[in-house]
Amino acid sequence: MSLTLLLRTQSCKNGTLLTKRNLSLVFIYPGLFLASGSFTRIDILTALPSTFAHHHHRSLYPPAFVSAPSSAEARAGIKSSQNALGAMPSWFERVFGFREVGYEKTRDRFNVKKDGEGSIILSLKGEQQDNGSGVCVQKETPRSFHVGKFETPSVAELNDMLNEAATQDLGGLTFAHIVADVGRLHKTLENEGSVFQAASQFNCLEMVDPHVRPEDGITGYCNDRTQGPVCAMACPAGTVYRNYFVGDDHLGQGGEGKQLDTLADVEKALGEKGEYWKMSNGYAMPAERGSISKLKKDLDDGMVPTKLTDAE
Repeated sequence: MSLTLLLRTQSCKNGTLLTKRNLSLVFIYPGLFLASGSFTRIDILTALPSTFAHHHHRSLYPPAFVSAPSSAEARAGIKSSQNALGAMPSWFERVFGFREVGYEKTRDRFNVKKDGEGSIILSLKGEQQDNGSGVCVQKETPRSFHVGKFETPSVAELNDMLNEAATQDLGGLTFAHIVADVGRLHKTLENEGSVFQAASQFNCLEMVDPHVRPEDGITGYCNDRTQGPVCAMACPAGTVYRNYFVGDDHLGQGGEGKQLDTLADVEKALGEKGEYWKMSNGYAMPAERGSISKLKKDLDDGMVPTKLTDAE
């Protein structure tokens, strides 16, 4: 079962615990990280989707996706689930005020900029209407969403962060293992300002299977009740950014060769591109039957580099 890390930071003042919102957090590897603060509590929680929160024995995957459908079937499933809503607005429409229809059309509804501190701001373009004299005016003030900063640091960059953080007072750590609905945890007031570490694909998105593409949008995330998509829907502006606008050109991950690949440095360090796995919409799929076993054997035999810490 997947684990989610929920990080709460608190500081003591006159015997009273206060929430510490400005957190300096460095992820070293999954499950290993450094955090600044006079006192830090980390809850490791087994995240259950709300649908199955009280049915621990049931599969967390929708039965329709237990067997991976073809590319056409997967995309048709997403579109049919959206069409089946009829007049009922999807979660995407409830948040942003319009239906997600087409990659470029959805992109055209947003503006992206950065504030003075480098944080990403996503804003909806204001609707235009004719004022009766043939002049289009803005119908309403567009809404803005604070996305924050998005980074995919390399191991070398993480090592630099670690060395820099080594001189800081990191405080103590306590751990608690709890079973909870991760969707509700996002909405719990006491978790305001917390950091959630959730599972995702290597393109930083939440595809239900290797055949679903960024061009298929994010509305279909509601069909996958595992903890990754639930976390992504809890922070919808960040998910829109990662799907539609990530990259220096702000063109997002739609199109050939545009997807993020956070295993690229590992693949480079191993030397042979594509020998062990092929990336398919964020999923690292075995290049051929037995290729992952071959990687293990090659590592054991010293046939490929084993030190990945210098990957850039």
